[in-house]
Formats: sequence, C-alpha cells, structure tokens
Amino acid sequence: MTLIDRPAARLLCLDPSGALLLQRVVDPAEPDVVRWVSPGGGVEPGESPHDAACREAWEELGFSVDDLAEPALTSSNEFGFDGRRYLGHNTFFALRTERFTPVPVGMSEQERAFTLGAQWLGLEELEALVDSGAAVAPAEMVQWLPELHERLPREPVRPTVRVLVVDADHRVLLLRSRSGFWFPPGGGIEPGETATQAARRELVEELGLHLADDGELGPCVWTRRHVLPSFDLRERWYLLRVGAGGAAVELDHSGWTPLERSTLDQVRWWTLDELAAEQRDILTPRALATLLPALLEQARSGALEGADPVQVGV
Repeated sequence: MTLIDRPAARLLCLDPSGALLLQRVVDPAEPDVVRWVSPGGGVEPGESPHDAACREAWEELGFSVDDLAEPALTSSNEFGFDGRRYLGHNTFFALRTERFTPVPVGMSEQERAFTLGAQWLGLEELEALVDSGAAVAPAEMVQWLPELHERLPREPVRPTVRVLVVDADHRVLLLRSRSGFWFPPGGGIEPGETATQAARRELVEELGLHLADDGELGPCVWTRRHVLPSFDLRERWYLLRVGAGGAAVELDHSGWTPLERSTLDQVRWWTLDELAAEQRDILTPRALATLLPALLEQARSGALEGADPVQVGV
C-alpha cells in the first residue's frame, strides 16, 4: 500500500505539575482500539507548522494563542487511518498552561465522531498506559515528558485581552490596582472564547459597558507579553472609541468579581496631557504616554486599516 506523506503540527500542553494533555481517538476502520495522541492535525497547503499548531489549538481545544515559540521536537511515524497508510512528519510545539477543560469549537463532524475526549496524564499515569500496551502515539512521549517539564518555564501561558477605551476627547479609561498600577480593562480569554468575545465580556464585567451585538469593537492594534510570577500573559490589545457625538459614557462596576474587588480600587479617565505628565512608573504599558497619541494619530489618518498589531513592551 502506498504511503501518503502527511506533515502535521501537534501540541504538547503541560500543566504546572507536569501532566500532559492527550486526546482519546479511534480509527473508523478499528473502532474498538482507543489511541492516545497529542492534540493537533495536518498542516494545510501554504500554512506553516506554527500557524497550523495555533489553528489546531483553537479548533480542538478552544485555546486562543498566536505565539508558540520554536518547535520543541520533531518526529516521523507510519500509521493507518480509515483504511489508508500515512507517513506522518510531526512538528511538536510545547507550552505550559493551566489545567483546563478543552472546548473543541472548530472540529468537523468527522473529527468529533472519532475523538472520544481528552485527559490530563501525569508521568506515572502515562508510563502505566504505555506499559499496559495501550496505543500511545508516539510512545516516546514518556521520555519527552520529564525533560519538557524541566525545560519549560513554570509560568502558565495565559491568553489575555485588553481594550483601550478612548472617548471623543481622546481620554483613555484606566483601572488602578491596589498596588498602584494603572492599566486598561481586560482579562483572561476563557477556553472556547474568542479574543473579541472575551473583550466584550470584560467590558461588561469591569465597566458595565455593553456593545450591541453588531457594535464595532475596533481593531487589534497591539500585542504584548508580560511574564509575572504566576502567569505568562500573552495579550491582544483592541482600540474602542466611545462617546461619539458627545454621548455620555455611563460606567457600572457592579459586575466586578470578588477577585477584582480585592485587587482594584479606582477607575478614571486620563487625558493625553495627564499621561505625558506622569513621572512615576505606574502606567501599562510603561510607554503608554507616547504610544497612545501615536496610535490615535494612526487611527485618524486611516493607517490602522489592514495593519498588523504592533508588539509593545512591558
């Protein structure tokens, strides 16, 4: 039987304890044999393995990420599926995440039919699975797991969204943490949630600001990475203009969660002059006083239309 070459991108998601997320799948030609595989799938024509891995993370796990760094491993294996034989060329991307329940938002009906679920497995559980003769592909994951656990940063990757809410007077709305730092509204993107859905939810929760279902959120203008002791934040920043025609913007903090109430203590509008006059290192990002005026000028001139987001510093 002729082997079909199949380039694939796969994800090795490790939680803080070092447990690995694997899927349970079956071959339609052998429905009684359960296989354990890492999430992922074929690389489409014209697609890089990195972009394929990000797409598969969303489709199979509901995990929204666009930066997976360099591949951790590559391997090739021969396998059968649905009566055909394949030679898989696999590129593995590894990342630390919180333990989450996958939400397969983009699986096809065929994929849903042969995917039975997903499970987090610690090293001992994975070793026991391999020793029992279970179909784990590739079985070398038992050797990979301890090294990856040691090599990966301990901070879980947390996809995050932030919204620059700017009114007709070019004032920006910022929240203050009890530690004294000012930053735009936003928060973590939940599994199965798009960045724009998360942004809309956070605007309601933190500001009581409801956008119509077809209301324009605005473009994603910046990306930012900020590694904290507890999380590796991968942020997408959106620009939202409000108060057109002098309309008042009513704010409501009643939707704050207990955590937000314990960590936030103030919300207020900042003018561009106030940002520029602030000498303390309390703004997020630190260069907000220079970044924001330049961004608003780009928006005024139409330069943001079709532009890629810009990476900004901490």
